[in-house]
Amino acid sequence: MSLTRWGGATLGLAALLAASWAHADELSAATSPEAAAAAPAQPPPAPANLPASDGKPRLTLHAYEEDAGIPIAQSFEAAAGERLAGDARLHYQPLADLLEPSEFALRALGEADLAVADAEKAFAEMDLDHAKKLLKQAILTYQRYLPLLQARGGNIEPLRDAWIKLAKTRFFDGNADGAGDALRYVFVLDPTVTFNPKQFPPQMKKAVVEAKLLFETLGTGKLTVDSDPPGAVAWLNGVRLAKPTPSEPVDAPAGPNLISYQRRGYAPSSAIFENGGGGEAAHALQSLSRYPGNPLGPLDRARLSLDASDTPPHLKGAAQALGVELILLVRFERSGAHTRITAYLYDARPDRILKRTTRVAGDGEVDVAAKTLAVEALLGVRLDGASQPPHPARGPGWFARFSDKTKTDFTRFYKWKYFWYVVGGVAGAAVIGSAVGGGVAAQQHQRSVNNAVVLFGGQ
Repeated sequence: MSLTRWGGATLGLAALLAASWAHADELSAATSPEAAAAAPAQPPPAPANLPASDGKPRLTLHAYEEDAGIPIAQSFEAAAGERLAGDARLHYQPLADLLEPSEFALRALGEADLAVADAEKAFAEMDLDHAKKLLKQAILTYQRYLPLLQARGGNIEPLRDAWIKLAKTRFFDGNADGAGDALRYVFVLDPTVTFNPKQFPPQMKKAVVEAKLLFETLGTGKLTVDSDPPGAVAWLNGVRLAKPTPSEPVDAPAGPNLISYQRRGYAPSSAIFENGGGGEAAHALQSLSRYPGNPLGPLDRARLSLDASDTPPHLKGAAQALGVELILLVRFERSGAHTRITAYLYDARPDRILKRTTRVAGDGEVDVAAKTLAVEALLGVRLDGASQPPHPARGPGWFARFSDKTKTDFTRFYKWKYFWYVVGGVAGAAVIGSAVGGGVAAQQHQRSVNNAVVLFGGQ
């Protein structure tokens, strides 16, 4: 790096920059094997399929991205999750919380807060090695969960203050280069920081002023944040970018920029990108990794057989890995301006799909369809894990049985060899009976008329 790029920076600043960039800081490469070894512990694996304490089954929801894209799947999961969370018959657990339990992350952040407080105490007692160890551990935790740290309240000040404390600890430990490198992180996270006796001891005034002058001299550059695969939500130094990766070029300060990534189906990750500043354009590309053991793999493999069998392979293993009894799987099929949405309710206890439900939604109707399907998928279904064999076919009613018997008897009678003799005899008897009956009726009618004439004549 030539002195002309610094635009008038002093030789002392040049020496500080060279020493700072040459310094092999163990926190400037958070994804290195060494850093990974010191990183916070991974969330504990999901529990085995043990029933909840109240006996209610646990259910999670997974919407496949096929033929619909990430926004529709995420929107569906959010809308359906609201309705499922209100069902008192079960415990709804978002898939993201099963993969990355929020309580684990919050507990880790709380432990990082305590580590910073303990480091401050160790620094006051001049136990510098112990203070550095605690601060490094806290910084790695803050960086891993930076989006949650920012959402927790207090913005990213805990991370900034941890770097300030690490700079002070290194300075008093005789490591001026390490202190200058820590200050670079401080200024990237909060460019408003200057020398302040409340934050820095008087002995550090010269180091802080020179590091800040160098930071301002280098200026900013245009940075494009990208990921493989694309489509991740990204945060730059704690600020969420407006567009999923690849992002639009944004202004980024010179120095170590912290980028956080989150994408459905992939483990959250953080990376540090060294931006040169000076108005130059840069491209930060991060490869995303699946969760350890990839618990979503069985779900992906099972989607091809959801319509072929009531017991698709792989689903039982996925439920056990996630620690749930019920999984609501959702597939999308796009056709013009409409989306066909099919929901499959799977129960790992009898190991079969209990119900399939389908709806068609137009553009802008996915949220409504999601809430409706969330209700319909569980309607009329037993959730206690009991096997539900198909209902036996109902036999014909008495009228149908009578009709069938009459039809059968008549067919047998029709095929009888004496059928026409009997029919002929019955027909002849009917004709004779009709004639005799008619004659008798005529005689009775005539007798009635005669009597009437006699009666009228007698008056």
